[in-house]
Parts: sequence; structure tokens; C-alpha cells
Amino acid sequence: MNRRWYENILSQLEVAGVDYADVRSVDEDGESISTRNGVVENLTQSHSLGFGVRVLWRGSWGFAASNDLSRESVKRVIARAIEVARASHQAGGPKVRLADVPVVKDGFYRTPFETDPLS
Repeated sequence: MNRRWYENILSQLEVAGVDYADVRSVDEDGESISTRNGVVENLTQSHSLGFGVRVLWRGSWGFAASNDLSRESVKRVIARAIEVARASHQAGGPKVRLADVPVVKDGFYRTPFETDPLS
């Protein structure tokens, strides 16, 4: 997932008229080793890749996610997040009001680590 991929999603959300949106992705590698009496019994490796879209529409949150990164899936996830926000809005309850602070349009965060555990 490159910068354009994220920008494409955010531009679609802007066109959809949401009040706020963010996109998050997870790209995670895992390894598990089990031993008994000093002998390796099981070794598994895993890889997980996916994304989530969170929106605020008229004071109500909506969220949807997928591990399918295709254009069609992105459109479905965006539509689902907005659908959830609209349903939440209809359900009533207190509405969210974001703090009056400047919008950060170029935010990027990567979990810091000093040593790659897989190297």
C-alpha cells in the first residue's frame, strides 16, 4: 500500500461528504514456536494484511475493514463504513463533536522498533 492508495480512499470519502475520515492499515508478520523437553514440536509463521476505514457522519461513527485490497473491496468498505455511521445516527444518542484543532492532512504513523525481530 503506497501513499496514492491511501490518498485515493480519502478522496473518495471526501466526495462522499463525511465530516471526518481516517484509513489505517496493518501489515503484520508473526512466528510461534512451541517446544517440549527442548525439542521443537511446532513452528508456525503468519502474515496478516488489511485495512480499516473510520468515518464520522453528522456526529456518528462508522467503521468497516477488509483484508481484500482491491478497488472493488475498497469501494465496498467505504460504503459499509458510511452505512454504519448513518445507521448509528438514526439510532440516536449523543453526537460526537471533534475538537476545534487544525486538520492534519499528511499524517503517517509507523510503530517504532529498534531491532527487526525477524532479521
